[in-house]
Amino acid sequence: MYEIECDRTERITGVSAIIGANTAPPTTILDANFLQQQQLGDGNFGPSDYRAFYFIEVAPQDIAQWTQVLTPLTEMPNYNAPDQSRDW
Repeated sequence: MYEIECDRTERITGVSAIIGANTAPPTTILDANFLQQQQLGDGNFGPSDYRAFYFIEVAPQDIAQWTQVLTPLTEMPNYNAPDQSRDW
């Protein structure tokens, strides 16, 4: 399991870097959290599957800009939750 556990500024920087690999965040991120859990495999030999969970807080007036850069889903996803609940 990998989780960005540090102060707010470092969490925002870490999640912004992950998001920035695909697209620049359209507005300022107020807070962020990230958790990656291994679902299958041992992470060493052979295939391993991971589940990633993000929490991104933005200002209410910025939501429209964020929805413009998101890709709509074509089918209903099978959502999972972290193994242990987080307060974010």
